[in-house]
Amino acid sequence: LLRARTLTAKLHIADGELRLDPVRLAQAGGTADAALRLQLNQPDQLALSLALRNWPWAPSNGWGARAEAFVSGRAKGTVNLAAESGQATADLTAELKYLDAPLGTMHAAATLNGPILQVSELSAQGLGVTAQGMVTYNFEKPLESRGGLEWKDLDLSMFPAFVPRLKGLSGIVTGDAQLGPADEPRPIEPLELQVSFRAPEAHWRDISIGSGT
Repeated sequence: LLRARTLTAKLHIADGELRLDPVRLAQAGGTADAALRLQLNQPDQLALSLALRNWPWAPSNGWGARAEAFVSGRAKGTVNLAAESGQATADLTAELKYLDAPLGTMHAAATLNGPILQVSELSAQGLGVTAQGMVTYNFEKPLESRGGLEWKDLDLSMFPAFVPRLKGLSGIVTGDAQLGPADEPRPIEPLELQVSFRAPEAHWRDISIGSGT
C-alpha cells in the first residue's frame, strides 16, 4: 500500500524521546504523512500515526491495471513489540476507478484492540448500489469471525461494461450476506455464509434470476 516514489523524514532525539516526524511519502499525486515516537527507555513501545491523501493503490493480480483506488484518511495507534500486540484506530475513504472511469466510493472505520479487529462502519456507493456492513475478526481465533453486509438497488445492467461476457444481464438486486460460526450440530465448515437476494425482474438473456437464499 505504501510503495513510494519519494520519501523524506526528519529525525529528532531530545528529552529521552526519539521521533521520526514528519515522514512524507509521495506517489503518483498522492501523499502519506507519518510519524513515529518512542521513549528511549522503553524501545519496545511505539506510537504511530498516518495521514493519507489520494494515495494510489491497485490490486496486484491480472486486472490490477484496470482497477485502482485513491485512499484518504487517518490512522493512529500504539505497538508493544515485546508483547506482539497493539491498539489502533483508522478512518479511511477510497475513491474507486475502473479504466480511469469513476466507479464509486468506499468508507471504513475500524479499531484494533489486541488480536481483535472491528470494522464498525463499512459502506460503499457505486453502480447505483448503496451498501452497509460490519466485520469483527479475531486474529487468534479466526473461526469466531463475524460479519454482515446489506446492499440495495444493485443495477446488474452496469456489469457488462466491465465483463463483456455478461451481456444481456439486467435488473435490480437487493439483498444481504451474513458470516459467522456455523450453529448446526455437525457443520460441513466451521464458518457459515448466508446470502439472500431479491431480484424479481432481473434476468440474464432469457434466464430469470428471481430471488434466493
